[in-house]
Amino acid sequence: EKKAFELTCYKAGIADVCLIPEVICSAIGNGLNVQCEKANMVVDIGGDSTNIAIISNYNLVSAYNISIGGTIINTAIIKYINETYKLIISNELAEQIKIDVCSLIDNYYATMDIDGYNYLTNLQERITISSTELFPIIKHYYGKIASIINSIIKESDPQIIEDLSENGINFFGGSSLLIGVDKFFQ
Repeated sequence: EKKAFELTCYKAGIADVCLIPEVICSAIGNGLNVQCEKANMVVDIGGDSTNIAIISNYNLVSAYNISIGGTIINTAIIKYINETYKLIISNELAEQIKIDVCSLIDNYYATMDIDGYNYLTNLQERITISSTELFPIIKHYYGKIASIINSIIKESDPQIIEDLSENGINFFGGSSLLIGVDKFFQ
């Protein structure tokens, strides 16, 4: 894809093409100063994947991409409701449940009434789903992200670790807006 894009630019008369990694663009777009010497960690939890990077002086010190994102979490919510309640729900409803009900705080409690299609009775059915039911699912996926962040930090040079302890971790992307993300990754 990169080569095809560069070739298209050259054919259009653009002499110098420089592609910037997505995670750096995300950091810049969210107001992070990527040109400073001190290292910053960026965790961009997107729809299909999570990009984790350490950035310093416009460069990637380390970068990882994992196939965990909002879409996978939505699918896990759909599967849980399907297996537990025998209901079929849409991806859009799963996204709304994730936004309105899910949390990474163990004792957080919220509920939501949802309508789905019961595949055993062939009828519409309304249930109440709670944050405590979904917490293990949410914790599982965010736990994997946390584990990779910890591994990256442990493999980093002492100066980078010092910078990260000073600057913290910067979370971006729609799935980073879940209630309790800040506390979960402390």
